[in-house]
Amino acid sequence: MPEVFSPSPVVPLVALWHFALGLTVGSFMNVCIYRLPRGLAVTGRSHCPSCGTTLRLSDLIPLFSQVVLGSRCRYCGARFSWRYFGVEALIGALLAGAYLLAVYGPVDGTKAEHALWMVRMWIAVPCLVAIVFVDFETYTIPDGLVVALVVIGVASDIGYRVVGSTVFPPLGIPLGGGHELPLLQSIQGAVVGFGGLWLLGRIFSAILGEEAMGYGDVKLMAGAGALLGPGWSLLGFFLLAVALGAVGGIAGILIRRLAGSSDSEHRVAKTRLPFGPFLAVSLGVCMLQPEGVADVVSMIYLAAWSPVPAA
Repeated sequence: MPEVFSPSPVVPLVALWHFALGLTVGSFMNVCIYRLPRGLAVTGRSHCPSCGTTLRLSDLIPLFSQVVLGSRCRYCGARFSWRYFGVEALIGALLAGAYLLAVYGPVDGTKAEHALWMVRMWIAVPCLVAIVFVDFETYTIPDGLVVALVVIGVASDIGYRVVGSTVFPPLGIPLGGGHELPLLQSIQGAVVGFGGLWLLGRIFSAILGEEAMGYGDVKLMAGAGALLGPGWSLLGFFLLAVALGAVGGIAGILIRRLAGSSDSEHRVAKTRLPFGPFLAVSLGVCMLQPEGVADVVSMIYLAAWSPVPAA
């Protein structure tokens, strides 16, 4: 019988370990955020983008080095963005928080299921953080980050089945005559997510007479589908992203108008927000609380379609 998960007696120390390793992962994701949009390899030694000097290990200690050096290059004095510090701290905090949620939150199951859940978090969370920063800066979503989401979604789906988990129950495609085609939920979710948003983009593009949806967003939906499956959680994720995007868009317009820019064309360009960050944030929320999101969406659906009682 699989061993049921029980909290470790040294939870704070383990959470601190997750935070420390998360800082290291955040340091690598900073490399990805800078290099992937520029078509550069993510392997190889880090160097100062201003003077090209290869950075030493003492220059790359997460959080500490940037604070000690005053966010400047030790060799040429060029300033570094505090984004590097923020990304490292954010990923460290998120991974430590994911571990604490696994211990004290609604993540039930065996030790194997908890381990698989944390592996998903360790791959998906850094990728989602990188997507947010890259898309805000360049309006693009690197394919490599989306592929990583799809791979970890499919791999963890297989892993759950191997350990006998019901997190992703088998979901076959009916063929008639009592037969069905067995297919991983992660693959079905990827197809539904990609195909659904692609079709929606085509419809709005035809209505507006211009491209209404970036293909990076469509590809990101495939990653979301692989991680969430094709059910209510995937629909809830998309609805949450739309809601956050609407709030962010309205807030951006108000801020620009308060700034009083006289160039309307410049103002419109500046208020244009990428949709990818809202998809990424929503996916993170839905990964942490998939059942809660699914329950809310199903309740809304049932309330909307339930017959009104006769007077």
